[in-house]
Amino acid sequence: MNVLAPALIALATLFLLPALHGHAAADAGNAAGSTDDSAPSPIPPLIAISAFAGKPGFTDPVLSPDGQVVAARMRNGGEEMLLLHRLFSTGAAPAPPQYIRLGRATLNWLEWASDRYLVGSLRLTRITSSGGEVAADRLILVDREHPDQVKYLGPERADPNGDDVIFWAPDGSYILLSVAKSIFSWPRVVRVDIPSNTITEVQHEKIPIYFWSANSSGEVVAGMGFSYDGLRVIYRAGASDRFETVLRLRGNDEDPEPLYIVHIAADTQTGYVVSRRGGDRWGLHEYDFKSRTFGTPLFSHDKVDLDNLELDRQGRLRWVSFVDDRWRMQWFQEEEKLFYGDLEKAVPDRMAFVNSASASKEIKIIRTEAPTDPGTFYVYTAGSGKMRLLAHVNDELRGKRLAPVQHVSYPARDGLQIPGYLTLPVGRADTRLPLIVMPHGGPFHRDRWGFDFLAQYLANRGYAVLQPNFRGSTGYGKAFEERGYGQFGKAMQDDVDDGVKWLVDKGQVDPARVCVVGWSYGGYVAQVASFRNPETYRCAVSIAGISDLPAMIRYDRRFMYGTTYRKWRDRIQGDSSRRALSDVSPLSQVRSIAVPLLLVHGTEDHNVPVSQSDRLARELKQAGNRPFSYVRIEDGDHSLSDVKQREQLLRALETFLAAHNPTDVLGNL
Repeated sequence: MNVLAPALIALATLFLLPALHGHAAADAGNAAGSTDDSAPSPIPPLIAISAFAGKPGFTDPVLSPDGQVVAARMRNGGEEMLLLHRLFSTGAAPAPPQYIRLGRATLNWLEWASDRYLVGSLRLTRITSSGGEVAADRLILVDREHPDQVKYLGPERADPNGDDVIFWAPDGSYILLSVAKSIFSWPRVVRVDIPSNTITEVQHEKIPIYFWSANSSGEVVAGMGFSYDGLRVIYRAGASDRFETVLRLRGNDEDPEPLYIVHIAADTQTGYVVSRRGGDRWGLHEYDFKSRTFGTPLFSHDKVDLDNLELDRQGRLRWVSFVDDRWRMQWFQEEEKLFYGDLEKAVPDRMAFVNSASASKEIKIIRTEAPTDPGTFYVYTAGSGKMRLLAHVNDELRGKRLAPVQHVSYPARDGLQIPGYLTLPVGRADTRLPLIVMPHGGPFHRDRWGFDFLAQYLANRGYAVLQPNFRGSTGYGKAFEERGYGQFGKAMQDDVDDGVKWLVDKGQVDPARVCVVGWSYGGYVAQVASFRNPETYRCAVSIAGISDLPAMIRYDRRFMYGTTYRKWRDRIQGDSSRRALSDVSPLSQVRSIAVPLLLVHGTEDHNVPVSQSDRLARELKQAGNRPFSYVRIEDGDHSLSDVKQREQLLRALETFLAAHNPTDVLGNL
């Protein structure tokens, strides 16, 4: 159903603002809404919890190839919608924005197939035959001339992963979709014609291939998959040829993930792969699929991994990205490289990137972001060389004084350098501050320089916030990641503790006012801290945390195939026995918990089941004299995605911290 939400009509005025003066993004830095960090810094007023809990109101805009219409995700209160809006008015009055309701579904991504047709991926909740719920991804097709007639795209019945597009026809007439018939099948590849939704199978399922790749002509020529005995890659020159196994690695081989296929040229059988090439860091390399040999390295970094990349529909490499102290891009097409260089100079205190562009590159949507700016979008028009404001990601935080974030590095007790990020509260002296240590989830993941709603909320309440990328974190190479294998509750925990010691030794942190707050694996770290280091931490907060490692490994097995599961299990337990793993499970250490502990968990968490916190809370209650509280958030998923759920989290966190580790602000609440 297509509706115009009255509360959002004001957005239309953003598209009609006069162009900002200056070349490229000259005024974008000041227009983002944050204040000058060099100005005197009085203690800012408290920002409402609702401002931090709010989900992005406008995000992920994509521009139609002709540059006339922008599609984006919009949020009105708790409801997510799809926005379609014409950027340039052709009549006396601007065309009003159009909003497409999505019901309970959420958008994963949007992509224009052509000027007229928009393809989107929806995440739906599907009821299984056993009565349970499972998330399922499906494609939708939106006709910009008739946006009220949204259709599903692709097979009507498919397994939950129904949005894996492996090829876009350059003229937008069809896509190739890798999709299984059910959860008990392997993926096949079908051609889906646009807009008729005519479906033709072009590649049948082939055990154990789970990831299919097409060449630049739209022929399915490669596949990769895992089975009980390891990894297998198959390849053929063209659709009329037979597949041959070009790579097979057994489960005990040193590197079971040698390459990921990015692009294959039909005429030369060469392309791009992401690989470590037997080294330490992921990079982008040319690869000859016929001779099975590597060619020129297109991108590699001596300290960090390749983060992401993008090719255009002709298979030309546009950019790669990496993260050292902050997110960075390297462009490969000369015109875009020059433009991006100007853009970076215009907003040196922010990350800036081209979010979307017209086919001619004449019109671009640009996003800027910083720890003090959740995100601001602009429309750039090459003819004028100017930009105008499009929308803010979070209007409630616009103009609010948020806290700067700095990249830091400190030595662990064994000498390993641990990178991370330190957020310091505005208006306080940089000495003997109350501290929140906030280890990330994953744990094979990493924190980045940018806006973090939880870190900014805590800084606004007067805390310094340390986000350590402890050993095991990704992005710093294979050796750094592998140093975390089998180190749950051990060396990974030491790295977090050593960050506290480093700040205490520098005099920045008061050793008597330190608390740890973590989400997912970070919640596990918080639970372990509550019994392992009560002398270091005054309190601990676990959000969607793991309390029973052996049970969590058993739960994960339901979602992984043989080799993948064994690799994941070995990452967690290393060479340890089940008994040793229990020794670092909080559920086995209940009677040793010695600091106040807050547990927060959503009842619909399918990443870390709520039973992990339920059991710990039950054991803590039975043990008696254990200072804990438990907030069970109804219908909450792993990320507590709903605004009201995040408000409930932040209110519970604020009450807990005010009681157990108050700041100059919270102590007076």
